[in-house]
Amino acid sequence: MGNNIISQERVYWDNFFSRENIKNKISQGDKFWTSISYPEFIEVKKNLKDLKNKRVLSIGCGTGLHELFFLRNGAFVDYTDISIEALKWQRIITKDFKKTRFIQCNAEKLPFISNSYDIVFAHAAIHHIKNKEKLFKKVSKILKKDGIAFFIDSYTTPLTDFLKRTFVYKVYKRRDISPVDEVMTEQGLKEGDVLKFNYYFSSMSLTRVCLFNKIYRRIFKKDSIILNAVTRFEIGLSNIIPSIKKNFAVGVLICKK
Repeated sequence: MGNNIISQERVYWDNFFSRENIKNKISQGDKFWTSISYPEFIEVKKNLKDLKNKRVLSIGCGTGLHELFFLRNGAFVDYTDISIEALKWQRIITKDFKKTRFIQCNAEKLPFISNSYDIVFAHAAIHHIKNKEKLFKKVSKILKKDGIAFFIDSYTTPLTDFLKRTFVYKVYKRRDISPVDEVMTEQGLKEGDVLKFNYYFSSMSLTRVCLFNKIYRRIFKKDSIILNAVTRFEIGLSNIIPSIKKNFAVGVLICKK
């Protein structure tokens, strides 16, 4: 991706994380984001065992709230993001933890040596990355033997591409679009686009979980019992009507070295 777009993206996210309303959301979101078992994180947890003293790399950490799960279970976490303002917030959020590092870098140019990490975690980051093969190749190198990488992002289908291009970007005229999003409207997790790079790992699998759960989180965020009940209902319904999960889903890409 061109240096001009990358520079614009950096400025966009620096401004984003400087806003007071965003700071408030991050400050208030800790308990919410880390206490409820979302379907996509159930898939992550199923593939994790003891995290004590494991080394974790977070790519495009953003708010950094999801990574608290690893810290609270004894892991070392290296936070990376293109935005220095995002990393400033990670320092505040993780002030009670000593097993942290903060590195500002472009996800397409990760500055880490081979066999450095047990776990690589990227939530809602891969759709910002154009050269996915370069990313997977680098991740396969920096993972230790038997290491595992998790990429969580929107699952992209022709229908979701169409809705994003015609509704989100044109009809709704969404205001908060980053420079990369404007030029990469179809860059979520596509089965054919990501699984073709499986030669970099011993195994690579893509699981889809329901997207509408994100809406429920906003409605029922103060009552995890109701949220979990609604989530189970949605999962059951999607098993009966496969087109729901086929076209409206979050993808969980799991890569094992």
